[in-house]
Amino acid sequence: MMKRNRSVAKKVVMALIGSGISLKAEATDDLAKDFSLTDTGWKLFRDQLIMTIPAFDELEPRYNSKDDVDGYLNGAGFLSYHESKIMLQTLEQLVELGIPAYPVHDSLMVKVSDATAAANTFRQVIHDYCKQLSGQEVLVPLSVTVADGISKELLPTDKDLKGIYLS
Repeated sequence: MMKRNRSVAKKVVMALIGSGISLKAEATDDLAKDFSLTDTGWKLFRDQLIMTIPAFDELEPRYNSKDDVDGYLNGAGFLSYHESKIMLQTLEQLVELGIPAYPVHDSLMVKVSDATAAANTFRQVIHDYCKQLSGQEVLVPLSVTVADGISKELLPTDKDLKGIYLS
């Protein structure tokens, strides 16, 4: 269920950024179909994301040739900026812990033996960043993936990676 919610949330974010309308009234047809997302489900995800990511309300209007607002600038850039800040802070803390890590978009590649410490660090940085930015206290859901044949006994458990809103 958490994996589905994360996937839906990511798609809702992209739909909001793509439209440039933070209060977009309904899901795209593909999103509604792919996730069986009802109007109520769309509004729940949208409203929670808008509350959690204030950047959606800080978008600059983009005008068409008739001077009508047809979207917004900086949506994707603003969100990417915060993702980058979070990743840089995480990498800095991992360096201090002596944990080598390689960032890939919104993921980190680390040694299996460092996975638990890296996950805890990443999660704490995201928590602190979101609290400072919006006042929201969250423990974001994380996932860990390893290649086939790699032992999973050193990895954090699904329970350890579960996300919750604390405030």
